[in-house]
Amino acid sequence: MPNLWGRVEQGASRYQRRLADVALGGRRMVIVLAVRRLFCDAAACDRRTFAEQVPGLTVRYGRRTPLLRGMLEEVSAYTFTCRLAYGLTCRSARASCWIGSS
Repeated sequence: MPNLWGRVEQGASRYQRRLADVALGGRRMVIVLAVRRLFCDAAACDRRTFAEQVPGLTVRYGRRTPLLRGMLEEVSAYTFTCRLAYGLTCRSARASCWIGSS
């Protein structure tokens, strides 16, 4: 949470936030949170409104959990490596990158 220079009106509004999570048993998982939007009435405050965050689960503007985001980054890095190896015509790396190949 940001530094609060002035009085914050607690519970001024609420909204639902949905986070995509890692699949469980082949089924898509979505976490639904009820989040409070807080308002700061201090003139020195650089942000007039902000939403509460759940440490380790939510970040500003995030639509995925940290676990899912990490997994997608790993898959993305793997795919990039395979495409780079293919572009360099490295046959052994290319063969090992194809999932499901025999």
